[in-house]
Amino acid sequence: MPNNDKLLEKRKELSEEKLKTLQVGLEQLITNGQEITVKNIQSITGLSRSFLYQNKKAKALVEGAKRKSEVFIGPATSPTKLHEDKRVERIQSVELKRKLHESYVLQSEILGQENYRIKKELEDKSKYLEELKSLPNIKCHFVGRGFTEDDYVSFSIASEDGSTYNPVGTDRTIQGFTYGKYIISSKGYEFSLLNEKPETYLRQNGNEYMLFIGKDSGDTIEIEFLNEM
Repeated sequence: MPNNDKLLEKRKELSEEKLKTLQVGLEQLITNGQEITVKNIQSITGLSRSFLYQNKKAKALVEGAKRKSEVFIGPATSPTKLHEDKRVERIQSVELKRKLHESYVLQSEILGQENYRIKKELEDKSKYLEELKSLPNIKCHFVGRGFTEDDYVSFSIASEDGSTYNPVGTDRTIQGFTYGKYIISSKGYEFSLLNEKPETYLRQNGNEYMLFIGKDSGDTIEIEFLNEM
């Protein structure tokens, strides 16, 4: 699937192809002594009015062709030569329109691929949001043995994805936990999980504690502070 740089490069190529088509068409109009008008340009090139009016380079080419056509004197031609010129002009016009059609087809394919990419991204984000909504919002309440609710405490909790929770001060209830593994770090306290369950338990590893929250955890987990180490 193309990235943004490739899409920009393709769009630039399409624009350059249109400008080449416009240049050839303008030269034909001047050579044939035809007036440089949007209608005549569209007739010979098949380019859209929006491109001719909105593209700055295209506008500059048209203005330059108008100035050139004012001083250009076409060659005298016999009826036979004029007929041959008209035939060649029709062939060139068909070829120009064929190339332009190929450019539009390519542009359509690029837009289709870009639309698919955007749609896929939106679907993935929607799926991710639905998964987040389905996850539980578990509270973790820390109860200090020998501590009052006003006592100041400080330690850190980290999840496997790098999210951190830092109960500092007197607020000892943390929300936003879900199923998974968490690490409780503190050099000053020991911890014990109240009412351990088969899938929800706490294990010590040096100065850290591994908290595993399973589907049997319920809405609230209580962890007790033990005496200071």
